[in-house]
Amino acid sequence: MEPVRHRLENRVRVYIFVCVLAYRLLAELQWRLDKFSERKGVWKDADAFIHDIERVERVEVRLGHQVKNWHLNLTGISDKTLEMIGFKGLFKETVEVDFNM
Repeated sequence: MEPVRHRLENRVRVYIFVCVLAYRLLAELQWRLDKFSERKGVWKDADAFIHDIERVERVEVRLGHQVKNWHLNLTGISDKTLEMIGFKGLFKETVEVDFNM
């Protein structure tokens, strides 16, 4: 944790909560990579995976009453890693119908 620049107790608590939550999510990702990968020592791969995933962008396209959602910049390695750790459909294409237009 970096220095906390908040003075109110509630803000400090929220800051610490967010830091602990981020750490637990990272630990879960590292555990899943270690469990489901055939290679050993994949703890460093979690940082590379997060770096690849942060580049993913969601695009929403409206075609008449249809709304399509695509995710761009998803690399093949990230897609395989998502499938390996059990999140295969996380960035799948979705099509919705919007009759409110």
